[in-house]
Formats: sequence, C-alpha cells, structure tokens
Amino acid sequence: MKKSLVIQMQIWLVISFLAISTNLFSQLSGTYTLGGASSDYPTFSNAISDIKTQGLEGDVEFLVKPGTYNYISIIDVENPNAFNIRFSYDGSIGDSALIRGVLKVKNSPYIEFNNFTIIPASLQTYSCVDVDETTYFTLSNCKILNPDNNDFDNDEGLIKISFPWEGPYFLVTISNCEIFSPENTIMLFGKKGSFWFNENTITGYISDRYSYIKKHYNNNVFNLTNNDFAIASQYFHGNTFYYDDIFTLGIQGELLNNTFYTSVSISSGDVIANTFYENVQMGYCNNADVTNNIFKSSLNTTYSHGIRIRNNIFYDNVHFNNDNTSFGNNLVFDSVVFSHGPGQLIYNNNFKASSLLKLQFTGGRLRNNNLGNLYIEQSNISAWQIDHNNFINLGDGNVCCYGDQPYFQSPMYKSDTVLNATNPMLIGKGGDNHPKFKYDIDSVLRKEPCTVGANEICFDWQVDELDLVCSDSLQLDLCLDTLENMYWSPAYLFDDSTTANPLIFPDDSITIYLCDYDDTKLDSLIINTT
Repeated sequence: MKKSLVIQMQIWLVISFLAISTNLFSQLSGTYTLGGASSDYPTFSNAISDIKTQGLEGDVEFLVKPGTYNYISIIDVENPNAFNIRFSYDGSIGDSALIRGVLKVKNSPYIEFNNFTIIPASLQTYSCVDVDETTYFTLSNCKILNPDNNDFDNDEGLIKISFPWEGPYFLVTISNCEIFSPENTIMLFGKKGSFWFNENTITGYISDRYSYIKKHYNNNVFNLTNNDFAIASQYFHGNTFYYDDIFTLGIQGELLNNTFYTSVSISSGDVIANTFYENVQMGYCNNADVTNNIFKSSLNTTYSHGIRIRNNIFYDNVHFNNDNTSFGNNLVFDSVVFSHGPGQLIYNNNFKASSLLKLQFTGGRLRNNNLGNLYIEQSNISAWQIDHNNFINLGDGNVCCYGDQPYFQSPMYKSDTVLNATNPMLIGKGGDNHPKFKYDIDSVLRKEPCTVGANEICFDWQVDELDLVCSDSLQLDLCLDTLENMYWSPAYLFDDSTTANPLIFPDDSITIYLCDYDDTKLDSLIINTT
C-alpha cells in the first residue's frame, strides 16, 4: 500500500509540474494589464521579460495603468511572425501614464506606444525616445515634451531614430502626437528607412543628418525654431507651417496642399495646391510643376530651367529669372517680370487691368492672354511672337515694345473689361481642351471651343460691331448644339451655314446675319477688317 501510494503521488506531482510549466511558459497573445500589484504585469520589465522568454503566438496589447514609469528598455525582442506588440495607456483623461527618462527600443520590430506622456529626467542630456534599427515602430497619440528645455548632447535629442545603413528598409511612424523641444527636437540617422510623420503638432525642428531617409509629412502643424528644412527625399502634404523669425524657411521636396505663414525658399520638387501668405523664392527647381497655388505675396524664381507655372493666383508681383518657363492659365493682380532667358511661353492668362507684364531681354511667345499693360524690351536675343491677345485696358494702359525683332500678329482687340463678357473675337483662341486645364480662371468648367479667359461668352450678340485685325479668323458661339430652323448668311463665308459654332475667315469688312427659314434676320454682327 505504501509503495502504491508513493507511485500515485509521484504521478500527481509530474502532472502538476507539467500543468504549471505549460501555464508559465505558454506564448503570449491577447490583452494584458500592466502597472500596479493587481495587474497581470507589475512593471514593463516583467512584461518584456515574458515576451522574450515565452514568445508570441498572436498580437498582444498591454493596458498600462496611470502612474510614472522610469527608463523603459525593449532590446532584442524576437518577433519572426510580425505580431503587433502594443502598449496603451488605460485610464481617465485627467490622469496619465508618464514615462520619465528614456524609452529605448532596439532591434525589436512591431512595437507601438499609444497615448503616453514622455519627458526627459531633470538635466538629462541624452535622448528621451531612442529608437535604434527597429522596423515598424509607432508612436501614436502621445505627448513627447521637454518642459525644462534640457540641453541635449551632440547627436542626441528629444527623439532620436537610427535607421540601418544596409539591408531592407525600416519604417517608423509618429502620428497624432504633440512634440515640444526648441532644440534637437527630432534627430534622424542612417540610410535605409522611411519616416512617416502624420497629423502631429511640433514645436522645434526635424534634423536628418545624412538626408538618405525618405520622409513623409502629412497634415502636421509645424511651429519651427530652425529655418533649414532643405533636406533631400521629403514629401509634404497638407501641412501648416509657422516660423516666427527674421529668416526665410528653407524647404526642399514635393509640396502638395500645404499652407505657409512664413517666407519660404524652395529648392526642388513640385509645388501644387499650396497657399503662401509670405514671400516665396524658388531656385534650382528644374522642370518643376507649380500648379493651382495661391500666392498672397511675391514669387521670385532663379536658375529653374523649364518650370511650368499653371493655374495659379498671384496677388503680388512675380519675377522669373530663368529660361523656358511655361506660364499658363494664371490669374494675375500685380506685375509679372521675365528678365532672363529664351523660350518663354506665356499663354491663356488673365492679367487684371492694373497689372503689368514686363519682358526684358527674353524671347518666346505671348499668346491668348487678357492683358492690362505690356512692356517689351530686348536687344538682339530672339523675337517675341505676339498673337491673339486681348488688351483690356487701352484707355489707361500702355503697350510698349523696344528692340529689333519683336513683331505682332493680330494684336490689340477691342473688348469689354468684364471677365464674363470678354472679347467675342477670342472665342476658340484658348487652345484645345486639356486635362491639366479642366477649369477656367473663374472655376467654370471649360468647354469647346475654349476661349481666352472665361468661357461665359455665349451670345445673341453681346456686341453689334467688332474689329478684326490682320485677317484673323473668328469662331462664332451661340452655345447651342445645333441650329434648328436657323442658318448663317452670307453663305460663302461658311463651310456649313447650319453649324452652331462656325469658323470664318472674312477678308473684307462685312455684316453677317443669323436667319430663320422664313428668311427673317434674327441678329447681325458687323465685322470691320483692317
């Protein structure tokens, strides 16, 4: 009996040990609490130790109780199955989980910290958030602050992110965070990586010491304390920039739908759908697209071959000091000066009556514009071809040309100064409908035939008489698809006298009529050719 009892107890002990071992060393998955004696894990160290020793069989989230946590270190966590490891503050809005000192994450992929406050310790000179060769690291909804304005050592900062120099690209994301440190705010190092900065508010600046990392900035508010953002491999979409200093903010990269409340110096990339409230300088931006922007102050470009300036609104003066500029479909309230280089193409723009277009020592083509004042000065460089422009301010305006070779083709039409009733002679002179010019200068959808300026030129007739210069053509537009029971006269001017939008080439002064099939004259237009 005793021997049998001993054997039974041995078997029971083995079973119990196996059960305890299975419980102790099972892989982690699901949700756990952290912080305080009643939680699954009293400290970060306990949770990280179990992750490293037991491993993961699924995504894990640690709900962190309010309190202060010092010097958190997550190093060499193996995660071959790419499970998410998430630490989230779990408490009331009035309380917080505070990380004081340093949050260090090294060689531990798929780590996220959500809704923490992170600050350096008193007199701390090394980085407060230190991420080293860790891919898919995320900070979200956090406050990373330097309330005592600690002075960090060289190559240290409030946030330091080190990407690898070789191997696959690593990715780090910071989203919906408040970040504050006037100096050494975010420091980026390394080469093989992509940095995503989304919907944050930052006071300070971002420093990329080597300019290799791809940096994506989306919908952030920047209160900058440093004027140098001219770093390679950058993309700015939907951001707002403030820089309260006497210097100009230097910036480089693709700019899309940003707002700048500071003077800006742009050194590369496309500039699309931005609003600039202060002066803008552009240099070395070869072949850049500058499209759909609003410039509240001046624009000055230099050393930017082949830039395309289209569909913008300019409220202040503009100066181009580069060649082969394409300047089209813009609305201009002040002066525009081209002072250098051949190959300029200026077309389909609306210059307000008080504005001035000044062309000095340049060459190119001036076509299909509504012009207020024009001044051309050149010295044996190349000819300006000037055709199909509408001079809207001849009563008080000026057209002055000096030089050996400039010549006109059909200049100086009479016109009304109202944008929606521009010169009927400019119907069909706005070029073909093109997807890049989908909307007219007053935001009305363009239609065929495209006009110069606005398209609202349909008439039974807006004028009774007009002057046709240099045997030009004229396209009529009744804004009808077909002429039902109507025709044009005299018939010899028209290839098809029943076409709603005919193109005619009158050689001599003539009166044309729109008639119905009872031969009643419905309307007339006198055309004087000179």
